[in-house]
Amino acid sequence: MNETISNILKRVGTTAYQPKQIKDDELDLIIRAGKAAPNAFNAQNWHFSVIQDREILEAIDRKTFQALDEIGDIDEDERDY
Repeated sequence: MNETISNILKRVGTTAYQPKQIKDDELDLIIRAGKAAPNAFNAQNWHFSVIQDREILEAIDRKTFQALDEIGDIDEDERDY
C-alpha cells in the first residue's frame, strides 16, 4: 500500500495532549503542509488557529463533546467531559 494512503487510513483524532509545546520549525512545517492541502480549487480562504494553551484546549474539548451530546451524535463511552 502507498505510504500516504496508509497514513491517512491510520489517522486518529486525539484529545490527549502532551504537556510540552512543539518547536517553532515543526509548527511551521505543519502549517505549510496544511496550506498545501487541496481546498476546492483554492476558492476557500485559509485560516489556521494554533492553540497551545492546555486550558483552552480542554475547554474546546468539553464544549465540543457537550454540543455533540446535545445533537445526539456521541456514543455513551465518549462522554468524559
